Amino acid sequence: MTEDTNSFCLPKPGDCSPRVTTLLSISRSFGYPVKLAQNWKGNDPCTDWLGITCSNGNISVVNFAKMDLNGTISPDFSSLKSLQRLILANNNLIGTIPQELITLPALTELDVSNNKLYGKVPSFRDNVVINTNGNLDIGKDNSELTPEEEILKGHLVQQIWLHQILLLLAEKLLVE
Repeated sequence: MTEDTNSFCLPKPGDCSPRVTTLLSISRSFGYPVKLAQNWKGNDPCTDWLGITCSNGNISVVNFAKMDLNGTISPDFSSLKSLQRLILANNNLIGTIPQELITLPALTELDVSNNKLYGKVPSFRDNVVINTNGNLDIGKDNSELTPEEEILKGHLVQQIWLHQILLLLAEKLLVE
C-alpha cells in the first residue's frame, strides 16, 4: 500500500483503530458492500460513517436496514461492547443468529426481520427486544437448503464481493 491510497484507517500505512478493524471484519461477512466502502473513510467510525451511530465515542447503534446486504451475521458484532441496537432488517441475510450476540452487555434491540435466517434464536436477556418476523425458517433447526446449496450461496456471496471490488477498481481507473 502506498501513501494516501487507503481510505480506511490512516493516511499512511499503519494499524487501524480496533473499532474500524471490527467493522471491517463485520462487513466481510456481507461481502464488503460497495456502499459501505464508498462511505466509510478515516480511522474514526464515529465521524458520520453510514449505518453507525455513536454515543460518547462508543458505537451504540449499527443500522444496516434496507441496504440490500447479502451474507451472514458476523459473530464479530459481539466485540462492540457498547452496542445497544443492532438493526439488520430487510436485507438478504442467510444463516443463523450468532450465539455470541448474547454477550453484548448493553444490547436492548436486535432487529433481523425480513431476511432469510433460520435456526433457533439464542436466549438473550429478558430486556432485549428481538424482531425476527419475516424469516420463514426461524425457529427451525436448519433451513430448507441442503448443505451443498448453503455452500453455493457462500460462493455466490464471494463472487458478488469480487464483482463489487472490480467495479470499484474500474471506476477508479476511469477517473484517473
